[in-house]
Amino acid sequence: GEAGEKLQRVEKQLHEAEEYQHLLEQSLAESQAHATEVLAEGESVEAALQGELAATRQNIATLQDQVESVKNSKIEREKEVASLGSEKDALQTDLDAAQAALAESVALLAADRQDAARALDAQRAALERTLAEMEEAQGGAVAA
Repeated sequence: GEAGEKLQRVEKQLHEAEEYQHLLEQSLAESQAHATEVLAEGESVEAALQGELAATRQNIATLQDQVESVKNSKIEREKEVASLGSEKDALQTDLDAAQAALAESVALLAADRQDAARALDAQRAALERTLAEMEEAQGGAVAA
């Protein structure tokens, strides 16, 4: 009778609520997996950028040594062969080239740092969005 129909409706609503809860749990698990993936990706990007920064720093150190070496050679040779203006000119050209390369590497390092900062900010923002979505999903599951 009427009580039986009410019972069936309540059972159906309960079943629907359980299905909805299951979907929410599934969605939460997927969000958590995605967040873990995004975080790992961010760490991987950061590690790659750290490697590039270290290599660039090493290149700058090498170039600084070369500049120093060229300067020293220039001073010694000027003492030894003050009469040979052409050799002095060649050394000045080498020095200018090494200093230009050093300046370029310093600029590249600054750009790499900016790229690294932007990439990390983007990863952080993506992770925060994912975590916010997970919190919303959890809040929704509790409310249901």
